Amino acid sequence: MNRIILVSVLMLACGLTHGSNMQTAAVKIVAVENWTSGDGLYIKTDEASLVNPFDCRYEDKYHMAGGASDISKSMVLTAYASGKPVIFTIIGSQCSADRPQIVMVKLK
Repeated sequence: MNRIILVSVLMLACGLTHGSNMQTAAVKIVAVENWTSGDGLYIKTDEASLVNPFDCRYEDKYHMAGGASDISKSMVLTAYASGKPVIFTIIGSQCSADRPQIVMVKLK
């Protein structure tokens, strides 16, 4: 009986974290990439390991999907050009380009 309760609690805990949005700490953007055929951004930060709540396949960069607003993209480029820290919110329910997807940008 105790094993059943333990397994149930562990499954519930995994389900709660797998789908929750998570924030990064204040990070510095060290590179921004864009494929000329797309309008999404690949963003590399100075973090030792990326926030990856959905266990995306690649953990080398974050991805900001092409549908992101021009304001959000401008905030990323501003933070990169100025060297100012930024905080990202990473969606917990999906990946974008097999990477953790940025859904909110906050300049610090």
